[in-house]
Amino acid sequence: MEEIPSLFEAARSGDLDLVKTLTRNGADIHETRDRGWTPINAASEKGHIEVVKLLLDGHLEIVRLLLGHGVDITVPNGERGLPIHSASALGHFEVVKLLLEYAADLSVPDERGWLPIHAATVGNFVDEVRILLRFGESVEAQTKDGDTPINLASHGGYIDMVKVFLEHGAKIMIQNKEGWTPVHLAAEKCHVEVVRLLFDNGATAALQTTDGRTPMLIAVAESHIDVVRLLHERGGDFTTSSHAGYTPLSMSAFDGNPELVKLFLEWGADPEISHPLYMASFNGYTEVVRLLLDHGANTTTTYKDGCTPLCIASSYRHTEVVKILLEGGADPMFKTGDGRTSLFLAAMDGYTEIAK
Repeated sequence: MEEIPSLFEAARSGDLDLVKTLTRNGADIHETRDRGWTPINAASEKGHIEVVKLLLDGHLEIVRLLLGHGVDITVPNGERGLPIHSASALGHFEVVKLLLEYAADLSVPDERGWLPIHAATVGNFVDEVRILLRFGESVEAQTKDGDTPINLASHGGYIDMVKVFLEHGAKIMIQNKEGWTPVHLAAEKCHVEVVRLLFDNGATAALQTTDGRTPMLIAVAESHIDVVRLLHERGGDFTTSSHAGYTPLSMSAFDGNPELVKLFLEWGADPEISHPLYMASFNGYTEVVRLLLDHGANTTTTYKDGCTPLCIASSYRHTEVVKILLEGGADPMFKTGDGRTSLFLAAMDGYTEIAK
């Protein structure tokens, strides 16, 4: 005779009739599997890549039946937390609502430090977030990394979700453990309208991350020119440097982004701060080098290694950059900190074309 599947297997496979039959015949509703999973965990985990597509979407009766038999909804799904986490993460509104009515615990985090509201936020499930807030979830709840729901929504670009959190009084200048605010997170992903919404509700672009980056530096690193323009419109500082010493202009020069370099120069950025000419020469970006020279960059300014832009361009065999720098007045006999000239370095490395 073929073996009858367990209640857990029936719940996981989505066999509604079999679940009903098994529970009515005394099946153990507290049956556990690996990581302490019960049938309600399996039912809540619909969409998990390691299991069969589960029953919650359109089969709420299974969950209702299991809950009605006294199943423990405080048994965690291992790293995925309680059933309320799974249902929230997968956008099963009716299941979330039902679990809340059965007094699901909203204070227990999963192994990432996420509460159900974090899981629903990342999935962009607005209705689920609204009901979680109505049942007492905190709009300021933080993950292990210190991210609040509005941080996660801003990073995802979920503008309607951000609006919900703003309606509930979310703090928009709170920093996570690495110092990122919602503005930093939205700027990184080029969510222009989210950045605009945050500014309209009192955000600023002044705070720095733990490594000294402003939202402007974050946007520049990702070449998000629309965000850069918006940040500038709203007073974003383009002179502050990161702990590594990069300003928005020097980072743009290092990345070889002439459009951004031109913008910052037009806005009045100082081409002598943080060595943008050296950065562009180091990487051989001819257009950027020309722009900086046209705006008065000094060809004799030395970097911390004692090298000038001409020196470093010669060392890395950037022939076109060398020509541009010489045309711009760079001195091939200018000595580095150890007494070597650009001419000497080019000859020493065998770069005869440059030495000529």
